[in-house]
Amino acid sequence: MKSIFVKIRSIFFLSIFLLSIFFCIAMPFEIRKAIASQSWEPREIQILSSEIVSTKDRRNGTLHISHSIRIKATDLSNNEQITIKDIKYGDIPFTFSVFGKAIAGDLIKYLDKYPPNKKVIGYKDPNSSKYILEESNITQPLVILIIAALWILGNILIMIFFPKKKKNQMLDIELD
Repeated sequence: MKSIFVKIRSIFFLSIFLLSIFFCIAMPFEIRKAIASQSWEPREIQILSSEIVSTKDRRNGTLHISHSIRIKATDLSNNEQITIKDIKYGDIPFTFSVFGKAIAGDLIKYLDKYPPNKKVIGYKDPNSSKYILEESNITQPLVILIIAALWILGNILIMIFFPKKKKNQMLDIELD
């Protein structure tokens, strides 16, 4: 029974370790986008519609469901129809779903915040056609990056300074 708990604990720590590696790779890109978007030009935008889009795909026999926000709007400075997929950079949206329907999470708050016909100030990338609706923030991805890096560093230090003893080494110690 004890070995089952040890295996579950090991799988849990390995999963968090791998997730930390992913965050250490992904978060610098999110931070870079957030910093770059702070210089984008503000534009007056009128919201036409907002919705949560669920995407389903099967990989290796497992159904993966992801959710994203899609806001259709008009840039009032040039009457251009636009589609906004990111509210702001540096925000990691998290949404739960039950049977493929988004029921709770950060994305749902944006549906109430950006209803049709609302006028808001958005930001346009001068080098492309990308828009965001809120000023970007580096705090959240920076905190995630620091926690992930500390988790990896802590695990490496534990492996170096407290190596796992092999069974035959433990028997030698007990016999002495």
